[in-house]
Amino acid sequence: MAYTFLPPVAEWSSQTINFSNLKKLFEKEETLEGAIYFWQYIVNSFFLASTSTVVTLFFSSLGGYALAKYEFRGRSFLILFMLGTMMIPAMLLLSPL
Repeated sequence: MAYTFLPPVAEWSSQTINFSNLKKLFEKEETLEGAIYFWQYIVNSFFLASTSTVVTLFFSSLGGYALAKYEFRGRSFLILFMLGTMMIPAMLLLSPL
């Protein structure tokens, strides 16, 4: 049945497969929108990702140390709450539309 409503493979696309877009991306070629600075975008993304990782690791280690070493009211509830939220899969919390 699928064969009857699908067009032949030759009609899917009239263009041949080439990688000219990737070539333009890596060669820093001028486009209508301006120059594409792909490697600068990669460096910026790496900088932001590594910075946010270091900051998150720093504050998480401080919080983990406080939970491990200090006794305070609500400590056990906080630990159980954090463990409980990690045990529930995120897909379970999504409601169907």
